[in-house]
Order: sequence, then C-alpha cells, then structure tokens
Amino acid sequence: MTGYGALVRNNPNFRKLWIGQIISLLGDWFNLIASASLIAMLTESGFAVGSLFVIRLLAPFLVSPIAGVVADYFSRKRVLILCDIARALVVLGFLFVREPDQVWLLYLLTAAQLAVSGFFYPARTAWLPDLVSKDEIGTANALSSSTWSVMLAFGAALGGLVSGFFGVYLAFIVDSATFLLSAVVILQIRPTEVTRSTSPLQTLGDGIRQYLEGLSFIARNRRSSTRRRTDCTPRKRS
Repeated sequence: MTGYGALVRNNPNFRKLWIGQIISLLGDWFNLIASASLIAMLTESGFAVGSLFVIRLLAPFLVSPIAGVVADYFSRKRVLILCDIARALVVLGFLFVREPDQVWLLYLLTAAQLAVSGFFYPARTAWLPDLVSKDEIGTANALSSSTWSVMLAFGAALGGLVSGFFGVYLAFIVDSATFLLSAVVILQIRPTEVTRSTSPLQTLGDGIRQYLEGLSFIARNRRSSTRRRTDCTPRKRS
C-alpha cells in the first residue's frame, strides 16, 4: 500500500483535491463557534443555540439522496467548484444578521451552507477513484477520513479564536474566503473526464425515481417482515 507522504508527493491531482478538502472542511467548521456565539448574543437562549446544531446535522442528511445522484451523473469537478462558490456567497449572508428578529435568517443560511456541503462530499468521494490508482485508493480514503476528524477540531478552534479576538463578522468573511480558495485549488485539477452517454437531466430524474422506488420497496418488505414475525410468535394457551 502506498504511504501517505508518497501519495501526496507523487499524485498532484490527489494532492490538490486533498488540499481543497482541508480548506473546505476548515470553512465548514470555521463559523460554527462564530454563528453559535452570534445567536447567543442576540437571543441569550440555550434553546436557540441548540437549534443551530440540529440544523447543521439535519441539512446534509436531508439532501443526501439527491446528492448521490448528482455525484453520479454530473461532472464532479464542476459540482465541487459550484458548491464552494455557493457556500462562499451563502456565508457572506451571515453579515446581515444584526438583530434578534433576524436569527431566522442565520438558521436559513446555515441550512443552505450545510445542504450545499451535503452535495460537496459525496461528489468528492465519488471522484476519488478517478484520481488515484487501485494501490492508492486505501491510503487516499484513510487520509481523507482522518483529515475530516482533524479539521473538525482545528477548524472550530481556529474559528473560535478569530471570533474571540476579532469578532464574529470578521470570522464570517474569512470563512467565505476559505471556500473561494478551495474552488481555486480544485480548478487546477486536470483529470480525464468520464464521458456519459445519457443526458444529465434525464439520468438525474431516473436516479431520483429509482431512489424513491427503493424506499418504497424497503417499506413494503419491512411490513411483510413484521407480519411474518407476528405470525411466527408462539401464542399462549388459555
């Protein structure tokens, strides 16, 4: 198996994708403390702060079914760049949250940011096998997973320091810049694009339909399994 250092040194496409991942993850977690601090200052409510964390968890989960389809049928490089640009613009919207009655906007923008991130990471994961060899894929996946954990801690800590020393609004500006920097890095990747023989719009609709059919199949079989277990349960004699 290829070592981490050798992979980063010898594979420029992966190196750029990995650097883009680091910067994007930094952006995802950088404004966590800043946005939580802003809500706390405006509302002085623990429930309001807790709601922010719920939104951050739910938003990528809700878009995950569609995100997988998009990663399969569209240019992954284009998806990643568009996601970074979209997040850079969304994060700038945090600058307009100044009053308690504007906290709803912060929730909405947070949901949008994390929903877009929900498209970014499936596309990145799907693109990875196109950029590394079979011998490198295990190392690449391991490095990517460990990077997520490290950036979770480092990004939130750095965002907290910037918010504490320079204010939450500067933290939002820096956060927006990280996404633009990530887009610039990913733009430099020069892989061989996979040619798709079908229309993206057609295959996207087909993929969503197949996903819904899969959910329906699971629901039907779950009810059937429940009935079988009920029928097989021994009944007590009166």
